[in-house]
Amino acid sequence: MEVEVEEEDLTGKEQCKNCHAWVLQRTLVLHEGFCLRNNILCPWGCGKVFKKDSQELEDHWHCDQCDYIGEGGKEGREKHLAYFHTPKTCSCTHFTTDSYEALSVHKRTTCPEKLITCRFCHILCAQGPMSLDPRDRLLGLHAHESYCGSRTITCQKFKRQQQTLPPACCNRNCIRPRTKNRLSFCQYCFGPFWITEDDPKNAKLIQRVARKLHSQLTTGCGNAWCRNKICASFTNDPKDATTAASLLIPMIKGLPRELASSNPNPELYLCVDETTTRKKFLAELLESESEGKYELGWCIKAIETENEDLDRAKSWLNQNAPTKTRNTHFI
Repeated sequence: MEVEVEEEDLTGKEQCKNCHAWVLQRTLVLHEGFCLRNNILCPWGCGKVFKKDSQELEDHWHCDQCDYIGEGGKEGREKHLAYFHTPKTCSCTHFTTDSYEALSVHKRTTCPEKLITCRFCHILCAQGPMSLDPRDRLLGLHAHESYCGSRTITCQKFKRQQQTLPPACCNRNCIRPRTKNRLSFCQYCFGPFWITEDDPKNAKLIQRVARKLHSQLTTGCGNAWCRNKICASFTNDPKDATTAASLLIPMIKGLPRELASSNPNPELYLCVDETTTRKKFLAELLESESEGKYELGWCIKAIETENEDLDRAKSWLNQNAPTKTRNTHFI
């Protein structure tokens, strides 16, 4: 519904030559005399009227690179130039813009470093650059999901393609998929070892791992449900500091070499939460009952899929998981 705007009645009025306001003819001389002494139009031509020598006039400015009109004085002008007219490069180094607004749109849409939960492996990771495959582009897949979704094997039941299991966390007590970090841990296991300091030779990381393992051997994690074979809470055999240190040496001896490799695969045993411990125990029980017919990774997948119900997990394994004795074809 359109609203009709009534036009101002200009009968008997004239426009002031200074402020361009319409005033009655009989008062025009008095108005202009006062207006010329006290008021001034915006020197940049926006038509706004200010009192001469006022703070409002000093704070008023126009951007010479766009149509923006500001009121914050020098500080406001500098802030506007920094936000909208200063080159900014995204941390991915592939995108440069003058505007924070454009940079924020890039970061939440096409930035390779944007964190996503992969629809295939369900890991929180960077999405990577846009896939070059036109089919992937139509599906909105970036590099990680394009690669992850193409890792398939032949389903033993239906003889068609299905996804392989992602590599497991290198904490041997954990069942989550590994993420890209220097220990090849999942994001939960690696969290306590993450720091902001630069550590190019991994010396500080190795020290933190050693302290964690030493603490497990001497005092334990304190959880009654722990099943970590090198934790005093599970073994009920706390070691003294010297004995723990001697046991620790062979555990971390090969760690510097592993961390220096492009695809580290250290063998570490760290305590995990109760849910993970319970699922790992059930998966090992399921693997034992199947007499080694299925890999532990598929037993873990069955336990998680069937909400820790052993009977249904067995049925799921028989229907969906490839056996060790059958040939697995990767494409």
